[in-house]
Amino acid sequence: MARLRLLILKFLLFCVFASGALYAIFLYVLPPVLSSSKFKNKIDNILYEKTGIKINSEKLTVKTFPNLTLQINADKINLNNNDADLLHAKDFLLDFNIFKRSLDRIYIDYIYINASEFKNIIKTNKNKKTSDFNIDRLPEIFIKKAEIWVDKGDVNSIYITADDIHKTDKDGKTYLTFKADIVSDLFRNLVSIGRTGCLYVENNTLYSNNLQTIIGVSELYLNGRIIDKNNKNTDLSLTGKDIPISDIMASLLYFQKLKEPGKKFIENFYDYSGTMDVDLKVKKEGIFGKASAKELAGKSVLFNVPIKFPVVDFIFNETDMKASSVGSLGNEKVFADVEMTKIFTGEQEVNGSVHSVLSKKFSEQYFPNLRIKGTADTQVNYHIKNKKIDVNYIAKMPKGSDLYYKDAYLGLEDKVKRLLINTHKDGDELYIKNYDYSVQEGSDIFKIIKGEGLFTKENGHFIPDYITCKTENDAPVSVAGSFYKYIDGGVFNGDLKYSFKNQLLTGFFNIKNSKYKDFEIKNAQVNAGD
Repeated sequence: MARLRLLILKFLLFCVFASGALYAIFLYVLPPVLSSSKFKNKIDNILYEKTGIKINSEKLTVKTFPNLTLQINADKINLNNNDADLLHAKDFLLDFNIFKRSLDRIYIDYIYINASEFKNIIKTNKNKKTSDFNIDRLPEIFIKKAEIWVDKGDVNSIYITADDIHKTDKDGKTYLTFKADIVSDLFRNLVSIGRTGCLYVENNTLYSNNLQTIIGVSELYLNGRIIDKNNKNTDLSLTGKDIPISDIMASLLYFQKLKEPGKKFIENFYDYSGTMDVDLKVKKEGIFGKASAKELAGKSVLFNVPIKFPVVDFIFNETDMKASSVGSLGNEKVFADVEMTKIFTGEQEVNGSVHSVLSKKFSEQYFPNLRIKGTADTQVNYHIKNKKIDVNYIAKMPKGSDLYYKDAYLGLEDKVKRLLINTHKDGDELYIKNYDYSVQEGSDIFKIIKGEGLFTKENGHFIPDYITCKTENDAPVSVAGSFYKYIDGGVFNGDLKYSFKNQLLTGFFNIKNSKYKDFEIKNAQVNAGD
């Protein structure tokens, strides 16, 4: 029994001695070994063989502390991959606790990260097993200045500068504070984040607490749950007051142009003004809430017509958005509405309409060569999907009304008249799918003249390719008032096509029972062709 106790005592003494020796090695032997150039070269070679990353450092030293913390210091650390810069860091300090096997602290005076190159390395090694990321386990962080470059191509580059990045633990939460500026092709103005507010982590879920985002002179605030461990249950509120609409429109146009350089709808207007209040919820399912424009105004590029809406509420519901409002178009009342569906899904669809009753006063002020006698009830309906645009133009004129353009006019003032044009734009081709000039009697529409046409884009402008003109039946000469300068009374019919490119008219045109000066025209036909 005494011998057994002796053996146990010797074993315990050996364990104590061995532990003490290992502890002494950790404190006094390990630091110079890990700091030696021979060991660093070996680690560098292993890293290069496994990942293709080269590491260079200046004045790298390793220290150990009695609490089993391993501290790595370096004046400079550079990482490169195939001659591409990945990371530069100055005044680098890292604390790793051996006992807890955790990274406890990171201090960096300056760091540059090429995020695009890191992403490429991750893609190359995507089949390799990676550990689950838990943001709660992040170490204490202080980064005095950071620069991050994300190069997604010619139109999507992002450059981020951040100052005073802190990660601290307090009251069971992990707080992240920082001040960052973002310069990107995606934004027209500088974006600043974090001048006030912060991010924090609780139960591995990232939250925003009144985090401020400044775009130009606009201030937005983020509150709520941004993302959790499973990338679900986002519930983030986005609020802002009196955001200049001119900034919103300019940034929106810039973003649209980067994705598709062609002309955009908002380019039909300029001199935008007004402000917008934002109160939106961003969830996993989509966007909910309202963005309210106040005194939204602009001017049309063509004819310089001012348009203004005192209040427009844009209502968001998941992936849909609706808005309708009453305002003014020049000196006339205008009604407008728009509906967007499947926003952000790649299958976005837009439907909208604009309706106004135009008068002589309107035409005299904005269209010098066009005069409206009486009124013209006008409506424009549009549909956009897959970059294809359909627009329907309708103008109705009650009895006693007419349209005069220079010396031409419609006539038939004793009738209710309608002008209709349906267009379809697909790439560089703008089709007049059909147009007609009709009279309306009750609910019946009688087409008098109809046709189709095509415009093609050349040097950035649409020019006419061809136009057709066909009568439905015999039409009275009085249907086109300007004919009275040449012929009087009777009827006409025809089926004509004019090619603008070839300057060629084909088809036929008939006049019956009419007069030209002192001549009676019983039946006259003109044929045109090759």
